[in-house]
Amino acid sequence: MIRVERLPDAGSKEVFRFFHDDAAPAMAPYDALCGVHWLPGEMWIKGLLVRNGRVGRKWLLELLEEAERGGAEWIKSTRGFGHILPFGHEQPNGEIWINVAEVRARFPFDSRLMPLIK
Repeated sequence: MIRVERLPDAGSKEVFRFFHDDAAPAMAPYDALCGVHWLPGEMWIKGLLVRNGRVGRKWLLELLEEAERGGAEWIKSTRGFGHILPFGHEQPNGEIWINVAEVRARFPFDSRLMPLIK
């Protein structure tokens, strides 16, 4: 589960807290954390810290849902050498870009891993 916290007086910036347990209480320790900065068509991930485990399919699909909800076509990040986001494409300038539509086409599921019915 991802809990989104809008930062007061920060415009288009939010904090995403990731939890392995969907029923985690309000003040439970997070399993991962990142800042998000929204630009037109883009969701920038800043300072991703994974404390327990890794960014797996469940969190990635929830991240896709948040990107789609915010109107982003791309999830972008700058990462340290050897670190790349799942399904990310490294750009010549070192940025990592994830095409939201491309990943959604590979995994047409919601965050609970249930097929979307159209």
